[in-house]
Parts: sequence; C-alpha cells; structure tokens
Amino acid sequence: MFELEGIDEASARAALALASAKLPIRSKFVKRRSGSMPAKRENRSDGLRELKTDELTQKLVGTDGGEIRLEFRRATESLTNPLQCGRFARHRRIKTILKERASA
Repeated sequence: MFELEGIDEASARAALALASAKLPIRSKFVKRRSGSMPAKRENRSDGLRELKTDELTQKLVGTDGGEIRLEFRRATESLTNPLQCGRFARHRRIKTILKERASA
C-alpha cells in the first residue's frame, strides 16, 4: 500500500500509474473518504499509559530479544504459528510509551 499526501489527486494518480506498471500485481487507486488522518489511538484497554515509568521498565525486564529473532524468522521463512508475533505487541506498546516519555 502506498499513501501520498500533499499533492493534488491528478498528480497522485499519474505517479501511482507509473509505479503500478512496475509491480507484478494488479493495483487499484483508492481515495480516503475523510480529508484528515485517523486519530492516534491514545487509550488502550490494558491501562499501560497510566503506569509509572519504573513500572513499565519492570515489565520489560523479562524480554531477551526474542521478538527480534521471531521477526527475522518471519521475514526469512514461514512460521509454524504466525500468531506468535502477536505476543510481543504489548512489549512494543510499552517501548513506544517509554520513548514518548523520554522525548517529552
């Protein structure tokens, strides 16, 4: 999926037509209905944003880089259980929250 922003529709169609000619699959131009980007999801049901930074760091102590190995395996070979990648979603959310707090 390609997304273009900041140019008129005619230019976007022309650019994507040229790009789609180089792709080995059929492509389709789709226009977003609303003019604005979707709102960022701030609230999750697990309440991670309400936790203190120390508590979030404590939750990451048990991770040993298994997600990196799993992502590499997913990219290079087929996984026996693709749902394995979902178990690291919480860890990624925690890391994102910690990065946001560090930059603020």
